[in-house]
Amino acid sequence: MARVFILVLAFLLQYTVSLSQKQDTVVVNGSLPKPSVLERQDSLYKARFNPRKATIRSAIIPGWGQAYNKKYWKIPIVYGAIGVPTYTFFYNKKWYNETRKAAKMLASDPPDTANYRNRIDEKLWAFFSSPMVSTLC
Repeated sequence: MARVFILVLAFLLQYTVSLSQKQDTVVVNGSLPKPSVLERQDSLYKARFNPRKATIRSAIIPGWGQAYNKKYWKIPIVYGAIGVPTYTFFYNKKWYNETRKAAKMLASDPPDTANYRNRIDEKLWAFFSSPMVSTLC
């Protein structure tokens, strides 16, 4: 029943949105209106910049396609989209290796806790000083 309700709601929403749209062209006395200055500038823009060239350039060097299209403000977004996940990956990998090293120290028989403060990061010291250390081994 809920699926039917959502489906009907989606169709009604699409119908109301289509009613609120204005038509793109208005025919007056059987002739189309002359293109405005903005439309002429848009057609000149399309003729000057080839989207295929921009795509190929962006595939070679990220951001080069945006520079070709003179959309310079998008270049930091491109490098942010590349840099943030890369930084997150290496940060998480570093902490995974640190935690794994600490877990191996605790899992060995007997636990290798001698001089742990010099061997692992300060944030992981709680694993060695807690009472659970004796129950883990």
